[in-house]
Amino acid sequence: MSHTHQLILRGKPRLPLGQRLATATLVAILGAALTFFAALFCAILVMLAFGMVRSSRPDMRMAYRLVAIPAALVALPALFVFTLWWQARVRPRTATEI
Repeated sequence: MSHTHQLILRGKPRLPLGQRLATATLVAILGAALTFFAALFCAILVMLAFGMVRSSRPDMRMAYRLVAIPAALVALPALFVFTLWWQARVRPRTATEI
């Protein structure tokens, strides 16, 4: 039996630079939102636990101001850079992409 037809895949699929930036932006925004909500949830739980131990009512605004927003602001550029790095490592850019 001769094999006259072969399927040959050369290299990995490549994305243009615009798609890479759009993907990195979307992943960074979604990741920062997820980080915001996870940090907010954890901060509220910790503040409730400390409030129960101290028998006082905690100010929940601190959960937003001191924990969740700074966590999201750190996660946003970190995820953007990580996603661009990951895309460059997994899908190397060709000379024809600009």
